[in-house]
Amino acid sequence: MRKSILKSLKPDIIVEMLDMAVAFENWSKVMERADMLYQCVQCIHEERQEYQAKRLPLPFIHTERPLIYYHGFSLQMRGMAHQKMGQVDQARACIDQYAELGGMEELDEAGTQVVQEFRHRAQVNRYALEIDAGNAELLEAYVNFLLEHPEECIAGLRTIIEAAVRYRWQIDRVLHMFASRVQGIGREMDSSNNRDMEYILPRWFNLHTLHAIYIQMALILLIRLKGSLIRYCHAGTSQDFRSRTLEGVTR
Repeated sequence: MRKSILKSLKPDIIVEMLDMAVAFENWSKVMERADMLYQCVQCIHEERQEYQAKRLPLPFIHTERPLIYYHGFSLQMRGMAHQKMGQVDQARACIDQYAELGGMEELDEAGTQVVQEFRHRAQVNRYALEIDAGNAELLEAYVNFLLEHPEECIAGLRTIIEAAVRYRWQIDRVLHMFASRVQGIGREMDSSNNRDMEYILPRWFNLHTLHAIYIQMALILLIRLKGSLIRYCHAGTSQDFRSRTLEGVTR
């Protein structure tokens, strides 16, 4: 994309465009917008370096977050798009990139916090990617990680259950492990009168709930599979079926 066009773009506007593409699950468009955001950030960064080299005041560009955030977000969205399109190696490469963002420019306190947040996101998404790719040997480590970070539990549990249905894993032991740890956290919350996490780990969140979610996800995937098979069979056989029917009528 031309530099003049990139200079006219605003990072926050591109982020909104990315969010819309993700909402519609248009992964090729997500990739396109992520690349646009990445190039836009690089353009701003290079321009700042040029001004610094000439010892000129830096041009003011209004952004809602530090510039390093948009760099990391573009890589995260690119990685998500690769994962959704089944390109696991490319997704891994993107995760490795936003796990280490510190070398772009000198960071203030806000920028340093952004780097730490993306390092955490990289760890979360690396686990999710490997589980989604069928690496069952990481299940126990992933569950332990989720229980150490309760805010990731719901999304992580969905990832595990979807993978279990897809790859026909037996995850009863994992669900038991998850349920017992959740109950332990619940007792700690009761003893400390800490209600801050109740929206994440409600009292009904037990083993029966986990199994119910497991079954529900399996049914949803089966319904989707059935619909795909019906469409496939209809597309492939409807013409032959109509031909045979007409032959039967004319005989």
